[in-house]
Amino acid sequence: MPAPLITLLTDFGEGDAFVGILKGALLSRLPEARLVDLSHQPPSGDAAADRFRAALLLRRVYGYYPAGTLHLVGQDAGDGSGRALLARAGGQTFLAADTGVLGLVLEREPEARVFAARPPEAMAPATFLARDVLVDWAARLAGGIPPEELAPPAADWRRLHLPQPVWESATLRGQVLHVDTFGNVLTNFTPASLPGAWSWRQLEIAGAAITTRHDAYAHARPGELFLIWGAEGWLEISLRNASAARRLGVRRGTEVVLR
Repeated sequence: MPAPLITLLTDFGEGDAFVGILKGALLSRLPEARLVDLSHQPPSGDAAADRFRAALLLRRVYGYYPAGTLHLVGQDAGDGSGRALLARAGGQTFLAADTGVLGLVLEREPEARVFAARPPEAMAPATFLARDVLVDWAARLAGGIPPEELAPPAADWRRLHLPQPVWESATLRGQVLHVDTFGNVLTNFTPASLPGAWSWRQLEIAGAAITTRHDAYAHARPGELFLIWGAEGWLEISLRNASAARRLGVRRGTEVVLR
């Protein structure tokens, strides 16, 4: 049996013991496992924003991993239902608290199979769901146990949806989905969201109108705000060698308009 590939996405931060505890618990059960860190960004104080950020990151990256990968999400965001969620989607397995953090993956994978269960009574309350439940599930799944033996099928898991642009009087209204490490502003505009023959002239955001488009970041002049179709298909606002988000003063949820 090949060594299991397990990605870790948590809000535990890098400066405490929790990531190390989680990895130690996994490797004690699965010493041959290959562990990949996706992110351990700590909570911001806004549980809904943290949940969406993690859900979007998972949606963006899981498709790059091979079939059979197991993604373990150690994020409760303070408002979990107390249930552990197991999903089989796109040939991969996802484990998380039932907070909605798997929502964007499951929205994209309509054929997903979802299972959910609360921790056993002897374990309740599970203060460290990732260590106390998800690690056990990961080990048992890697050993060939089918998900039906871990939890019953579920249809009432928490949803989360990717916001879609809205067509309004010859304009398309959308919003900022994410600001990346470089300050690029990812909007929720995609080629599929644009009317087929519609030719838009400019993007408006935070009082600025941006008309310049480039096919590559290197084509822009230093200090120039421009638009580019990013590698994942979303329209991005960028600023060469600097942060477009800081220049514009925008964040996730800021309205963007195409005219």
